[in-house]
Amino acid sequence: HIPADRLQENAAQVAKDHDIFGCDYVGLGAYGFRLQEGDSFMEGFLKDFVPVAQAIKENGKYFMYHNHAHEFKRENGRLILEQMAYTNS
Repeated sequence: HIPADRLQENAAQVAKDHDIFGCDYVGLGAYGFRLQEGDSFMEGFLKDFVPVAQAIKENGKYFMYHNHAHEFKRENGRLILEQMAYTNS
């Protein structure tokens, strides 16, 4: 599990660090789903982590996420976790 701020600061380096262990999967440790002005929780997550996921993919790794209790909150009538699973971003 990698802290969110480290992933956002240098996802490419985190991916390279995973080569030391022969690990193809880079996991986000936790995400607080902070509400950004004018954004939904999901929109904030996508703004923060689509670039991270792209950088990890470009470096030959897979971006992983595991949930906690807050992903079972509802936003716009749907679970946040459900929105994450079915996003096209």
